[in-house]
Amino acid sequence: MQKLFFIVFLILIISFITKAQNTDNILKNDNSGIPLMDLSEVVITSDKVQPLRYLEYDAFGYGERLTYKVKYGIMSAGKVIMEVMPKPVEVSGRSCYHIVATMTTKGAVDAMYPVIDRYETYVDIDGIFPWYFKKDLSEGKFRVTEYCLFDQRNQKAYVGSTAYAVPRFSQDMISFFYFLRCKNAMDVPIGTTFQTEAFVDRKVSTIKVLYEKDEVVKTTFGKINCMKLKPLLNESGFSQFKGDMYFWITKDANHILVAGEGTLPIGSVKFVIEDAQGLKHEINYYKKRK
Repeated sequence: MQKLFFIVFLILIISFITKAQNTDNILKNDNSGIPLMDLSEVVITSDKVQPLRYLEYDAFGYGERLTYKVKYGIMSAGKVIMEVMPKPVEVSGRSCYHIVATMTTKGAVDAMYPVIDRYETYVDIDGIFPWYFKKDLSEGKFRVTEYCLFDQRNQKAYVGSTAYAVPRFSQDMISFFYFLRCKNAMDVPIGTTFQTEAFVDRKVSTIKVLYEKDEVVKTTFGKINCMKLKPLLNESGFSQFKGDMYFWITKDANHILVAGEGTLPIGSVKFVIEDAQGLKHEINYYKKRK
């Protein structure tokens, strides 16, 4: 069950094999004690470096907080919170969103296998790609803390003292979700496939997601018109997962993830949004035509 609930929630469908890593003194602390990176210590400057990407988007901003309840089979399994911190943070000379995602188990699942996982990413505000990713995992007796430093200028990612070649603007497992939200759902036809490169578990993968159809999803807020998205597991290199997985993103200006479900070898996992705060736009509720 290691990392099961959070993996399904993000629909990245990636199983992690994690080992504790040293950061070789690359990380520094800001005044609040948050570990930050200074890429000037690892980046080789070059006159041939291409300009960084700029994206136009209006789906999210500072202070957004999304809360989800997770079910494993018929049991209430836990809670997931995705939060954009209220202020920008400067990383390697760039203004960034500090995004924190946490997952905790509850009830019977917590008694059997307690999980307290925390993921952090520092995402470039202009280009929506990560500069720094950190995970702190506590799952049963398993513990790990790992950092990944992205040098987006020179297509490198650093885990500990090891450098990996990565495509420009590679995503991590959290930033990918926000990158996907930058797509203009209202103007994209059904049948479109979204894709981007991601660096996860020290490997580069091309994550592909199919916009399958539109569906109305019932939530605690009411019924919401959504895009139904399907990760293309085999085409993304995750053939070890059996069955299909789906998730639903609101077809409005927020593009928030409201629900998801999937079947894994040990059972089915579902999640649905429970609370949403700090949204940039009002949620558009579904209304039947008269």
